[in-house]
Amino acid sequence: MTSAGTAAVMAGDLLAAAEREWLRQQSVGRGRFFASRVALAPLAGEMARCGEAGVASRYLADEELAVWRSFTLAKRRLEWLGGRLAAKHAAMAYAGAAQAIPEWRRWRLDSLASGRPVLAAGVEPLPAVSISHSHGQAVALAADAGCGIDIQRPSPTVVKVQARFCSPEEETLLASLRAGFGDEIGLTLLWAAKEAVRKALPLSPLVAFSEVELVAVGGAPTLPGWLDLRWRRGGQGMLMRVGVFVTGGFAVAVAMC
Repeated sequence: MTSAGTAAVMAGDLLAAAEREWLRQQSVGRGRFFASRVALAPLAGEMARCGEAGVASRYLADEELAVWRSFTLAKRRLEWLGGRLAAKHAAMAYAGAAQAIPEWRRWRLDSLASGRPVLAAGVEPLPAVSISHSHGQAVALAADAGCGIDIQRPSPTVVKVQARFCSPEEETLLASLRAGFGDEIGLTLLWAAKEAVRKALPLSPLVAFSEVELVAVGGAPTLPGWLDLRWRRGGQGMLMRVGVFVTGGFAVAVAMC
C-alpha cells in the first residue's frame, strides 16, 4: 500500500452525507463543513512498521514536526499526530483538495496561546478547525466559521460527577435522552455538547461549564438529535444549537457559530 493509500485508510468521514444534511436542516451548520475521524490503532501499527518519524514526516509540515518531536510520551505523539491527520483530512475535504502526500504537508496547523488549533497554510480561504480525542479515536471538524467538536466514551464516571456540569433543571430536560439511551450516554452527550460550545467560541479563557446552560433537547429518543445551549459571560451571550449523536459506542457533539 502506498503512503497516500495508508492515509486514506486511516482518515475517513465521520459523518455520512445524510447526517451532514440533517445537521444543516437543524440549523447546526449553515455553511460548508466536514468532519473526519482517525482510528489511532491502525496509525500506531503503521508507526511501528515504518518508524514514528517516518510516518509523521509524510503528513506534517516542518513546523509541525518540530512540535511533534517535542513530546516525550509516545501516547501524546500518537494522539497529536492523529488529531492533525483528522484536521487535515477534514480541511482538504472541505476545500475539495486531492489527498496526495504533498498536499498533506502543504496544509499546516498552528496552535494559539490558548491551545486552540488554527490552520496556517493550505487552500484559501482556510476553514476554522476543531480537534478532539478519546480512547483511541481522533476526530476533527472544518467549517466556514468558528466550530467545535468533541468525542467522549461514556463511562460510569460521568454519572458520579454530573453535579459538576449538569444542574437539576438540565437533568430534567435530558429525561428523553436518558430514558432512551441510559444515564451514561445522556449525560455524556451533554458534557460533549458543552465542550463543543466552549471550543467553537473565540473567547479566551474558554467559557466554563457553569457559563453554558442547556435550554432545550430535540430529536430524542432517537439520534442524531440536538441540544440548544445558551452561553453567557458578562454582557455577552447567545443561543447555540449543537448536533449530538452516538457512533461506534462514542458520544459526539458538533457546534458551529
